[in-house]
Amino acid sequence: VFNDKGETKKEKSKVLLLSATPFKAMTTINDEDDESSHHEQLHKLLDFLSHNDVDFVSQYEMSRNLLHDDMLTLSSGSSDFESISDTNARSVEKLLREYIARTERSQISKGFEQLIHSNELCCGSDFSVEEVQSYRAIEALNAVLPRGRGGVSLIEFAKSAPWAVSFLNGYAFKELYHRNINNPDVRKLLRKSRSSEQTQAWLSQSDVQNYKLNVEQSAPNAKIKALSKVIFEGSPENLLWSPPCKPYYQFDGVFKGNESFTKTLLFSSWALVPKALSCLWSYEAERRVIKGKGKRPQYHSDKNSSPLLRFEGKSTLNVWHLLYPCKSLADVSYLGESLDEVLAQQTTLIQSKLSGLKQYESDDKTNSDWYVLAPMLLDIQAGKREHFENWLEVIESRLNTEGRINHFAKIKQYFEGSEPFSLGKMPDDLAKVLAYSSLANPATCAMRTIQALWSEGISEFDLVSYSVQFAELTTRLFNHEYAIPIVKRNVKHTLISGQTASPAWYKVLVYCAHGNYQSMLDEYCHLLATSGSDLHAATSKLEHAMGIRSSSEQVHFWESRTKAKDKCSSSMRCHFAVPLGNQKLNDDNGLKRVVSVRDAFNSPFRPFVLSSTSIGQEGLDFHWYCRRVVHWNLPNNPIDIEQREGRVNRYKSLVVRQRIAENYTPDIGNKVDVWGQLFEQAANGDTNK
Repeated sequence: VFNDKGETKKEKSKVLLLSATPFKAMTTINDEDDESSHHEQLHKLLDFLSHNDVDFVSQYEMSRNLLHDDMLTLSSGSSDFESISDTNARSVEKLLREYIARTERSQISKGFEQLIHSNELCCGSDFSVEEVQSYRAIEALNAVLPRGRGGVSLIEFAKSAPWAVSFLNGYAFKELYHRNINNPDVRKLLRKSRSSEQTQAWLSQSDVQNYKLNVEQSAPNAKIKALSKVIFEGSPENLLWSPPCKPYYQFDGVFKGNESFTKTLLFSSWALVPKALSCLWSYEAERRVIKGKGKRPQYHSDKNSSPLLRFEGKSTLNVWHLLYPCKSLADVSYLGESLDEVLAQQTTLIQSKLSGLKQYESDDKTNSDWYVLAPMLLDIQAGKREHFENWLEVIESRLNTEGRINHFAKIKQYFEGSEPFSLGKMPDDLAKVLAYSSLANPATCAMRTIQALWSEGISEFDLVSYSVQFAELTTRLFNHEYAIPIVKRNVKHTLISGQTASPAWYKVLVYCAHGNYQSMLDEYCHLLATSGSDLHAATSKLEHAMGIRSSSEQVHFWESRTKAKDKCSSSMRCHFAVPLGNQKLNDDNGLKRVVSVRDAFNSPFRPFVLSSTSIGQEGLDFHWYCRRVVHWNLPNNPIDIEQREGRVNRYKSLVVRQRIAENYTPDIGNKVDVWGQLFEQAANGDTNK
């Protein structure tokens, strides 16, 4: 094929060669030893593309050597940048352009520079004497170890992470330390009190255990102090998902003020950095959530936290409200700008519908089951009994414990008789509660999203089934260990009736309304649907994203410094931030974790920070919910910077969606793909500000 000269045998065939990985601008001695010299590889490529044109290749080599001499002159210090002509550089470019061209979309678009804002984070004001003491402590430890390491890598340890010795598991320096733990000089150095300089190199377990440590203020590392201010700006520790780009009404609660929130993708050349930053920022997120009045829990606790939402035992039946997709409450008009305005409109509409349920009222005391039964009764009254019965069948098929079976049986009992049952006086706040439900009930929201994106060929039964699955996954999200205190501490809304004034199920409903749950789900599912996911695949993606659990990273605390290697290890949780790069890629579990972390980061849900080594800078896209890339330290090869930033510079990326949301207004209605409209408006230039 490549030697074919065409029918006339005069024209050479053309070759379109696409590469996602550019050549490096340099070749190291190690590259040459590995037979991976980038100069040699480029030479072979040019031979191929030019059909072994000797004249062209020799001209290129001559010009390239002259350019190389210019670069060496700069490095020797005998010339400055301004004194060297760009003649040789332009000559190389002109020769290569005949065969090689760069065609990244952003770089041939008008005004592409407006997409990128680069800035250097100034850490000078955060630098402290403790950072110097941290390095001196590592040096002191190295000095009492036989065959200690040179100073270059030691200072890099101290510069790369705070309390570096606690996170150096797997490094040769730490292995040497473990082998010499009984060395008298080592033990003498480490027997010193907590007031000694050595403590600056180790993380204290007692400070972590009681949530005393403030990472932003106390870390002996200027970079993490400065970046913590950026990461935690707007209190994202209280968010369970990224605020959607096009909210259907103004955010409320903990989401207010976080309209321009972005996840953060951080790259480091050192493997200890992702582990250290992920542990410390996840801890810091927990500390910030529980700060304030009230008793603080212990970081490492023997007690397992109780789920926020329980569908068994003595818990209220109203928790099932979150799993019922109510058709009678599915129509919403987003005519107001604020949540209160939209709620007022919905409350008025729903109040008139509730007049049809008078037959279930009596003068008896109010039964709090009104809150769970009213949506079902509204559907039955509206002639949608088949929908309700489909729901009963779906739930029964998914009951997998005796506790859930018995709990759900109490709801079924209400509908088994032929006579209407009495629920006492209707709660005065029922219409308002159902207004919240119409906006943010996970099952009802899921039903609307599915109808907008995957309605073709779906049966009524499957619509109910997938809506319930989406809602169940949402309840699992709220039952995560890190989510429970967020909801409990930030939502104080109360009900008139029930065992508890502010029950968990209602807190969840209000939290979902504050965070524009419907808009978030519509946006994420549009991205899934348009990237090739059918409804089944999208449900699987949601399960991975909402269900990802906290990972544990091994940490060596100061209190365990003199213990043997197999007895000194403890752990810290990673959820707000997670590491990528310490997983074993030749292991199935390691590969699954990488895929799981990637899917979760590419969703609106946690983690909000992904700290990666070079494993994350090629071949993985992280652009759906991230527009901030942090270079913790700079790579040797400048092209690696471009590779890193390319992870978030993609089609339908977060920054693109935010720009579109600023400039276009869709018809936000039921059964409508809002983002399909927005992208169509943007493509046609139909600005509607």
